[in-house]
Amino acid sequence: MGRVAVQNMVVTVDGGDSFSIAGGTNTFYVDWLDAGYSLTQSVPMQALGSAASGAHAVTVGFRYEYVDAGVRSSGSSDIR
Repeated sequence: MGRVAVQNMVVTVDGGDSFSIAGGTNTFYVDWLDAGYSLTQSVPMQALGSAASGAHAVTVGFRYEYVDAGVRSSGSSDIR
């Protein structure tokens, strides 16, 4: 949940060498998300047979635009 509304957000999920997306896409588009709101998206993933046991990182990348003080800007963030 952010402090400003975002527009044209593209969310990408990357399972690295340990996970694959099961029966869907790893990229999602959100046209608008108001400040203070959240959105839930389920992403079915499957562990790869070649993955070693233990904890593995999944990266979620966010690319978006926002308007602050009348100026349109873009931003990005990657969360592991």
